Amino acid sequence: MVRTFATPGIVRLAVRNACGEIGIASHDAATTEVQVRALTRISEEQAAAARVECTEEAGEYRVIVDVPSPARRLWQGDQEIAVLVKVPEGTWLDIESSTADVSAEGRFAGGKVLTASGDVRVEHAAGDLSLATASGDVAVFRADAALKARSAKGDISVIRAAGLLTLESESGDLDLGSTELGGRLRTASGDIEVERAAGTLEGSSASGDLTVREVYGACRLESRSGDVDIESVREGKVFIETMSGDVTVGVSPGSSVSVDAHTHTGDLESDIPLSPELETNRATAEGPLVALEIRTMTGDVRITRGRHLSTNRSGL
Repeated sequence: MVRTFATPGIVRLAVRNACGEIGIASHDAATTEVQVRALTRISEEQAAAARVECTEEAGEYRVIVDVPSPARRLWQGDQEIAVLVKVPEGTWLDIESSTADVSAEGRFAGGKVLTASGDVRVEHAAGDLSLATASGDVAVFRADAALKARSAKGDISVIRAAGLLTLESESGDLDLGSTELGGRLRTASGDIEVERAAGTLEGSSASGDLTVREVYGACRLESRSGDVDIESVREGKVFIETMSGDVTVGVSPGSSVSVDAHTHTGDLESDIPLSPELETNRATAEGPLVALEIRTMTGDVRITRGRHLSTNRSGL
């Protein structure tokens, strides 16, 4: 089934497809093209029964693609449908699926994607975006506004985030390239890696490691048994708490540092000259201030000089 609609205004796309794949691509045209195709022979009847329609009201176009749920006939094999849609740039997304993977290539206004076990991939969202999957992976290349992404068991990867973000996973890893305003990253047993963080960043993991390579603002990192490593921080208040993990913080050259560090059975070490107690002290160097507050039960704490960070906070 192939349908084409003239959609010269605001477009809102709603897709419901339980199994198979959902592929959406934006293009520089005022049309919406929908293709519904059976991926298995037993899915042909299901594909033919799909509802594809477009309604217009006050210059706003709503395109609906609704594929009937597959019948429970396990002896016949999988019933899978491919829904492929081309939409104008800036389209709003409303996507739901059970096991289908979802891919959105191009620039979109924002919206939401919900799937049970499928992977979710979005190239560029200009507005608020909400993504959720139970066991699939999530990948976002660029988010200009608020981003919320959650996966119970899958990994979450974001390359560039200009707005506030919230990333949550129970057992998956969280991988963030750069964030301009900061946000919250939480995982129970996965690792957290952040390349560049401005704004206020909060990260927590029960048993995973936390690694942040560049910090330009406030930062709060917590882990029960994982290690916490900040490769270089230029300025701001940094709070780190662990139970048994080691803590390493690099301070950018040219920045001064105040330290309030406590460990019950671990060692305290600093490559930056401080008074012998290494507790509630400030290095004499001038420049932006890094205020460190570190708490660990059995882990070691090391403070060192990191690599030089520029004054460009966002890096976007």
